[in-house]
Amino acid sequence: AFVIATIFLTRKLHTPANFLIGSLAITDLLVSILVMPISIVYTVTKTWSLGQIVCDIWLSSDITFCTASILHLCVIALDRYWAITDALEYSKHRTMRRAGMMVVVVWVISVSISLPPLFWRQAKAQEELTECVVNTEKIFYTLYSTFGAFYIPTVLLIIL
Repeated sequence: AFVIATIFLTRKLHTPANFLIGSLAITDLLVSILVMPISIVYTVTKTWSLGQIVCDIWLSSDITFCTASILHLCVIALDRYWAITDALEYSKHRTMRRAGMMVVVVWVISVSISLPPLFWRQAKAQEELTECVVNTEKIFYTLYSTFGAFYIPTVLLIIL
């Protein structure tokens, strides 16, 4: 929260690079506020007691925010890579608008990875729902989500 406030309040820090860092900080704050508390309760109690709707919202939020966090790291690494390897040319194109577009792409990819499970989930009665997990029987989605959220970003970060 301090990083967000500092970037927001200090005019000198209103740069494309800091915009990306601030966006990452907001994403991580959302994980810590909206995802982790429920995750802690679920891990400790070993049973899901919050119902289908909260389960769907929690899973979707978890996937969206965690994927966005990972993709923000990739965007920041890519920004730094371009700033170092093509400093003169990239400095002309490095604008707040471009940084904003990079953030939009991060969120579009993150949401596109988190939404599909919501469309095929089967509603269960309150007493039937004892766990809250993503259905991994859909092999295409499992591959799509793991490659989009983990493997491709990992390779990108290793290369950069």
